[in-house]
Amino acid sequence: MLKILPILLLFGLVFALASKNPAGLSQPFLEQQKLILEGEATVLAEPEPELQIVPQPSIEDQLNDIAEKLSIISQQVAVLAKEIQSEPVPEINTIPEIIEPEPKIVLASYKKAGAPEKTYQKIIISEVQISGENSSKEEFVELYNPNNASEDLSGWYIQKKTKKAHDFSTYAPNDLFSGRVIGPKSYFLVSRINYFSSLANVFVENALSEDTCLVLKNPARDISDKVGWGQAVDYELIAAQNPPEGQSLCRKNILDEPWDADINNEDFEFCTPTPKEKNIKQEPDLSPVIDTTPPTGTLLINNGAEYTNSRNVVLTISAVDDMSEVVEMRIANGSYYYASEPYQTEKNWVLPATTGTKTVRIKFKDSVGNETPTGIPATIIYSLPPESDSGDYSQ
Repeated sequence: MLKILPILLLFGLVFALASKNPAGLSQPFLEQQKLILEGEATVLAEPEPELQIVPQPSIEDQLNDIAEKLSIISQQVAVLAKEIQSEPVPEINTIPEIIEPEPKIVLASYKKAGAPEKTYQKIIISEVQISGENSSKEEFVELYNPNNASEDLSGWYIQKKTKKAHDFSTYAPNDLFSGRVIGPKSYFLVSRINYFSSLANVFVENALSEDTCLVLKNPARDISDKVGWGQAVDYELIAAQNPPEGQSLCRKNILDEPWDADINNEDFEFCTPTPKEKNIKQEPDLSPVIDTTPPTGTLLINNGAEYTNSRNVVLTISAVDDMSEVVEMRIANGSYYYASEPYQTEKNWVLPATTGTKTVRIKFKDSVGNETPTGIPATIIYSLPPESDSGDYSQ
């Protein structure tokens, strides 16, 4: 900044002179010319050496000279300005701006001051029946409280979703549970209307079916439990199987408590329906099955032909037994049965010698001794072949 100060002062002085009357700039020159003329008049007698008059620049030349100098000064000012801009600017200690934080907006809360947030215990679905032995409407959903304290079910509700449904629908609405309480280690039964009247706590008109999911929710709309069976589109990890007619889908009892590992296929099994009671697994009947049904079958003579000219025929045989193996058979011409022989599907047979309608019967016996009580018949008409014509018809 100190380098440019003298130049600026000079620039200001020149500019001030240039702004005045241009005639004022040549006044000393005119006065000098006047004195010279007066002196020449008084000393005409005395010869003086010849004076050489130097021509003075015109006003226009002086102005052009000033303009040229101003241009030079302007160029020098521009160069100095660039040098000043390239010099590092010293840091100036300033007081940092203090930014005050914006005040937080606290939304109003409807919770009463000092009131703890409402919490809900876990209640589970412990048993489901979708069809009974006597009626397809024998349906119920059993809830169980595994906790050591009672739970107010007011505001709770159950939703269902079938295989073809796009969303959940209401199975048991929340107003149905208003004022209802499930005790500790106790059951609560939701039944189809007109069924389980002496046991049910509440009744619903909505039906249950195969390939369905049920969801139990508390008043906060949180899922407390879920079970899906068959081809349900919603379930816990793996869906359980569709329960057979007359049986229920129930939770396994582990350590005398309904088991809940959040895997429907592992948690549930088929049970004998026990609404509001401990679940009882449907055990397979392991008692020995006694076969008391005899075999049955069919018999054909010559593949079902109506007539034969030969006593020698072929029997086509077929027999079945629901539980045991067919092992023997007995064949009769008329009503006389011959001795038992191993079962076979084809046998050569000789008809009685007399002509006419012949009946062949057969009985079968299975491996446990059950025999067909009445012979299964087959008939064919036996006739002698026509005698050969030995006459001579030639002439």
